[in-house]
Amino acid sequence: FERSGVQYPAGGRRTFNELLEFAKVTPGSDGQSLSEDPEIRRQFAELDVDIECARLVAYEVAWMQSVGQIPNKEASAAKVLGTKLTQKLAKFGTELAGMYGMLGPGSEFAPIDGRYPQMQMSVVAHTIFAGTTEIQKNIIATRGLGLPRG
Repeated sequence: FERSGVQYPAGGRRTFNELLEFAKVTPGSDGQSLSEDPEIRRQFAELDVDIECARLVAYEVAWMQSVGQIPNKEASAAKVLGTKLTQKLAKFGTELAGMYGMLGPGSEFAPIDGRYPQMQMSVVAHTIFAGTTEIQKNIIATRGLGLPRG
């Protein structure tokens, strides 16, 4: 199930849960937990939907492979959704931590072990390896939607 992309929603769910726990115990500027902020709650809801969408598409690809079908546009969609999800989570994690969110691993003041700034920089590579996002979108357009090459 190499091209199913299940690693993106699986890792995304773990990251989401970690960020949610952080938001529940971290006070915002108003003294209430970050999870009480309506905008942060909206962002969590959006990310939850993104994770579920990526999971369902990845499972479709895995199912197609399990029955001997060759996923074309589906595998491309799974990769696009998965890499975008990973980028959104990394950016959200960095922003959620506030000014200290820019501190990297090893800093005693870095929230969540300082993983998110480094993650935000490294996830750019996910949009390049195994076919850039632009190539994946071209596959979806031509093979999935039947559009001519452009």
